[in-house]
Amino acid sequence: MTLLIITLKAAGLTNPEVHQMQEHLAGTAQEDFFGTPMYEKLYEYFAFTTCEMPYGTAKARDDDPDTWILERLASIA
Repeated sequence: MTLLIITLKAAGLTNPEVHQMQEHLAGTAQEDFFGTPMYEKLYEYFAFTTCEMPYGTAKARDDDPDTWILERLASIA
């Protein structure tokens, strides 16, 4: 199991959501990432569980949280 899969599972994503997330990271997803249950789970995980997301990003002051999440996941993929 890769670090990406471990992270997605730790955030509470289901197996179908893990597959969809991999499509988002590959740029082949049919839907927007923002506003999906995957986004909500990953936002909660990175902003409040692990506290990895910077405060300004979590509040969308310095960066977009959805972009930060995708870039963070791409860096560990």
